[in-house]
Amino acid sequence: MYVISISLDTKMFEKNSKPLRRMVEYSSLFKQMHTICYTPAKNFQKISIGNLTVHPTNSYSKIFFIVDAFIIASRLIKKDLPTADRMAITAQDPFETGLVGLLLKKRFSIRLNIQDHGNFFESKYWRKESILNFFRYFLGIIVLKKSDSVRTVSLREKIFIEKNFGYPSKKTISYPIFTNWEAISNHTPSFDIKQRYPGFDFYILTVCRLEKVKNIPLLLESFSEILREFPKTLLLIIGSGSQEKNIRDTVQKRHLQNNVILENWTDDPASYYKTSDLFVLSSFSEGWGLTVIEAASSKCPIIMTDTGCANEFIINGRNGWIVPIQDKNALVESMQDAINNAGKRKLYAEQAFNDLSTLPTKGQTLLLFEKLMELTSQK
Repeated sequence: MYVISISLDTKMFEKNSKPLRRMVEYSSLFKQMHTICYTPAKNFQKISIGNLTVHPTNSYSKIFFIVDAFIIASRLIKKDLPTADRMAITAQDPFETGLVGLLLKKRFSIRLNIQDHGNFFESKYWRKESILNFFRYFLGIIVLKKSDSVRTVSLREKIFIEKNFGYPSKKTISYPIFTNWEAISNHTPSFDIKQRYPGFDFYILTVCRLEKVKNIPLLLESFSEILREFPKTLLLIIGSGSQEKNIRDTVQKRHLQNNVILENWTDDPASYYKTSDLFVLSSFSEGWGLTVIEAASSKCPIIMTDTGCANEFIINGRNGWIVPIQDKNALVESMQDAINNAGKRKLYAEQAFNDLSTLPTKGQTLLLFEKLMELTSQK
């Protein structure tokens, strides 16, 4: 089988990056796999590793990317289609890359898979995040309905698509992106945040992109309430993004600068998880929740909003706390419960760690991707 993948992930061009390694592993399942990846108008070079070839678009914008990706893919299809026993197209999302895939499907009658790595349709918050997301939402519905298969990373998104868009369940597969939780579990911390930031009784951690969807203002508002009862608590925010200045301004406005620390993104998140007392995810929307899995791998107790892997991996009262989205009172109560109950924190952390064994292994994930492409190619 020949597979053409349409992607926006420029990390494909970083040596030994996780996305590149993952695509190399996927490509081993097929005769050839071509990934056409958006790159800005720079001199990115084509990469070939084994059965995988990564093609840069070197586009002036994401609008031009749609045209550039279509042209590159068309050339590949015209060259390889006559000799291919089967061919499938997979697009990273139902939007820009999905539109490229749909145009290729219409032009060459090749079957199309759509990857849904977000919580784009089930979550009403994502489409309200920006005017662009509002229009993407309706484009995504069109692309989704005309695709031949869909992969989601959470069951909640799969169920929503089937129920609300009438998408056939036999054409949908749900499985998360593989996380090497055993490597995280075996990682020895390179530092202890309690030694780095001494003088506190309790340490709360969040790790995320500093974007609106992560809803850090809710966490800061809730944390202000926590400090009234537990004044010697530290909140450590790890990440970077467009909302960093607004978050720092909010910290100053709420007079939290003595109890809130922001650090840039790190290549060693496990050391933070393993030396914190509690991990909190306050997002409006998550596709799955990589940081939740990382926290569970580190045996760090978890509070999360009802999105992504909530009620699929994290079960309220079993291995963590789940709170309604944007519910400050519920978040405060869960944080108070976690701080007051060391035994419950330990119980939930141990159970979440044990439940990691229920997630697909790397080998199973590869087989599921192969099954997905087989499903896509079947008429």
